[in-house]
Amino acid sequence: MQRVGNVLLQHFSANEFNHPLDMDGEFLMYLDAVRERAGLSFHLTSDGRSPQHNAEIGGVATSLHLFDPSNQAVKARAVDFSISEFDKHLVPWTAFAQITQAVIDIWREHKYPFGFEWELQYGKINKHCHLGLFREPGHPCHLITKSDVDVTP
Repeated sequence: MQRVGNVLLQHFSANEFNHPLDMDGEFLMYLDAVRERAGLSFHLTSDGRSPQHNAEIGGVATSLHLFDPSNQAVKARAVDFSISEFDKHLVPWTAFAQITQAVIDIWREHKYPFGFEWELQYGKINKHCHLGLFREPGHPCHLITKSDVDVTP
């Protein structure tokens, strides 16, 4: 077990995050459970963002990556990550299916009052996964797939 922000996690360490203290504890526990259930390693490529950094990279104003340095109650609830299939130039459909099943199962088991945002992007230019938990109770889940080229399994 390692402390990340204000929670203890089994499958992540604080050094995997750029902003571990600015991450929401409930989201971190969800992310940790998803990693365990999927049985895959993730390489985090983006986690919490200040409003300034978010604007610099063209992030949307409602990004779940956002934290508010002036309000400790507003913590980041999203990460982007890469999976080994991307680095090995393998078609990632099996890994996507494993992670998707874990995202849904853990969300259902914990009976979260807010939805998740799970985005899979696989293309020639952009390959990444995005996982977040919405902040507002009753917010529906979003499952998003994108490709910048015609990619067939």
